Amino acid sequence: EQFMVVLEGKGTRNPLDRPFAGRRMCGCSNRAACSATSSPTNGSAPGTASRCAVFLRNTVFWKRSLISAMRRFSKMPTLFPAVLIHLEAYRDRLEARAGKQLWWQLQASPSFLDLFEKPKIIWQEIQFHSAYCIDVAKYLTNNKAFIFPSSNTYLLAVLNSPLLWWFTWRYLPHMKDEALNPAGYLMETLPIASPTDEIRTEVEPLVTRLIEITRTDQEVVRDLQDWLRVEYGMEKMGGIVEALKTEMTTGRSPLQSDDFITAVKKHLPKKIILTPAQVKALRQTYTDYAPPLHERAREAKEKERRLADLINQAYGLTTEEVELLWKTAPPRMPGTVKSTLIASLLPC
Repeated sequence: EQFMVVLEGKGTRNPLDRPFAGRRMCGCSNRAACSATSSPTNGSAPGTASRCAVFLRNTVFWKRSLISAMRRFSKMPTLFPAVLIHLEAYRDRLEARAGKQLWWQLQASPSFLDLFEKPKIIWQEIQFHSAYCIDVAKYLTNNKAFIFPSSNTYLLAVLNSPLLWWFTWRYLPHMKDEALNPAGYLMETLPIASPTDEIRTEVEPLVTRLIEITRTDQEVVRDLQDWLRVEYGMEKMGGIVEALKTEMTTGRSPLQSDDFITAVKKHLPKKIILTPAQVKALRQTYTDYAPPLHERAREAKEKERRLADLINQAYGLTTEEVELLWKTAPPRMPGTVKSTLIASLLPC
């Protein structure tokens, strides 16, 4: 499942000279049959184009297990002969550096891969907002993310807290557009206060509930986006669904029923004109989905404020220090507009 076939189509150029030069990604539902061979079809002579190469899927998070993918990769000579033919041009150099692996296999040791199979905290290398999340679905990252093998919800609360954003703004390197760079070697020395038993006992259920709220909201947003796409042909949502939430996450008052319908009209394909029945359906959808979104947002905001207070207590901040914290708050401080304290389980 980690591979995508690249189709060249018929032609005179030998596609194996440039096996990663495919013009489009295959959308075939029968991917196994599509990638089963790279030999020419329809009786054409070798090198006159056919199915030619395999791409590793370039996504931030892979749903499948990389370990499973590497095991399948061991069968590459028979499953993906075009790739093997391409690598033959570099065989001497590959054999010279091969260790215990075969010359065409990945040379890096997979010993760290079991960490991806465990619960872990994930964060981005380029951080525009305070966004750390717990993953229990065994997702994998590319080189623009870091992982810490832990399911500690107190640690997650600390990392996403206003206090830690205030600190990391002054501690971490700044990148383009004032994004932060929470590199692994810097995060290793991040000061994490040990909580009292009372603080930990109160923090953990708050974090768990916030993750549940965020997961539910993500599912609702996906459902609404799918419905608008299928029923109204909307490919660009323009943040309509997100705007149903309260100002805590959008920076403005939540859309009302008429505003929601107006926003949908603005993003409809030009050829589509809403019928009375479609307007009624939109209004009913708003009635069904918006109030629960608003209520969960209010609940989340209250819980985030309580968490921020608990983290401040864990670090022993005085009332005067908390006031100074907010007076000197950096941009995009959690708990302010367009910021949230707890990131969600990864949807991907």
